[in-house]
Formats: sequence, structure tokens, C-alpha cells
Amino acid sequence: MVGRKFVALHVRVRFSSVTQNGQIPKWLKGLACKSSIIIGSNPILTSLINKENKVMKQRLSKDQKRQKMVIDMINKMFEIAGHPVTYDDIKDRKDDWYTDWTMTMEQNEEWVKWGKKYLMKELRMYAKMAEKEMSMISLMWGLKFSNFELNTVEDDI
Repeated sequence: MVGRKFVALHVRVRFSSVTQNGQIPKWLKGLACKSSIIIGSNPILTSLINKENKVMKQRLSKDQKRQKMVIDMINKMFEIAGHPVTYDDIKDRKDDWYTDWTMTMEQNEEWVKWGKKYLMKELRMYAKMAEKEMSMISLMWGLKFSNFELNTVEDDI
């Protein structure tokens, strides 16, 4: 490994490298643990190595991360608000779907707190940026409040 770049080790292994009982030689096990091995045309050896090593998840692009974030945010909002609705139920709607359901101010605060932690972890945002982003998400897709009280200032004349 050089810095943060992973180096894939390409190894061509002949069928004779696998013993008759189907075991992987010790020298190959050591390589399989330290790096990814790409085996050419040996399905038996490839399947044995895949059973021992973890399969790496493919990294998501920025757009894919953003799309996943929107889905997770909306699903969590409905979950916290106590509605049996998911993103899949509302994704094709063109109307003001967010006004059909309500949530309390406390539920919104809980959702914003969860969303801030989510953004900091998944999208690696700083705390201040995550707060601003959650404010925008709440403004765009947040449900209307059921216990919102408008405080007005009365002038003493």
C-alpha cells in the first residue's frame, strides 16, 4: 500500500497450485489476506479465495451519496413522525406531499439532530455545514408542524 492508494496484486496461479483436496497453499493465503488477488481462469481457486476474504463494497459517487442521503432523510423523517410512509410511496408525486402529514416541533428537532449526525458521518460535513444543510432539507422536504404556535409582538400604543 502506498499512502491511501490500494495496489491490486495480480497473480496468475496454475491449477497445480491448488492441492488435490482443494486447499489453498499457505503462501497464497498470506497474499489473499494482505491484498486483493485477481485470478485468471481458475474458478475453483477464485471461489476458495472469495470464501475467505471479505467482499469490498464499491464506493459511491457524490451524486449517488446525495441520492441515498435524500432517501434516508425522508424515510427517517416519516419514521420519527410515526407515519407508515416511505420515500418509495412519495417519490413520483408532483404535488405538495409534505403538507399531507404532520410532525411536532420536538419530532422535528429529533430529526434535525439525527440528520446532522448522519451528514457528518456519511457525507463528512463539518458540524456547522451539516446544521445549515439540515435547515435547508427541513425547509424543502420537512413535514408541516402540528403544534406550531406563532408568537406575535404587540405594540403598546
